[in-house]
Amino acid sequence: MISDEDLKWFAGALNSAGVADMATELLAYREAERLHLQCWIKDFAEDGCYDEEGVANEIADQLSDNTETTEEILCGIPLPNRHMRIWLTGGEDREVHFEWVEKP
Repeated sequence: MISDEDLKWFAGALNSAGVADMATELLAYREAERLHLQCWIKDFAEDGCYDEEGVANEIADQLSDNTETTEEILCGIPLPNRHMRIWLTGGEDREVHFEWVEKP
């Protein structure tokens, strides 16, 4: 499967309008899929399904400020990277951050 980074390169760097348009369209499709991505925390799958932001917030509730964790996430669609790194910043104005990372 071609990575998002490669698609971005194709969309921006190629002179062939057809390939660039197709890469841009595929990136938009992947982003739409992620917006509706169903996720489960592997060790707590019985707790129910969340979107990716919801799963990050659920995990973040167990963290204190300036800490982080990486958790295995089950997804409704196949993803090459199914571990999510979650961390907090902001002190009392808590901000939850997350990213998909390579499996260890």
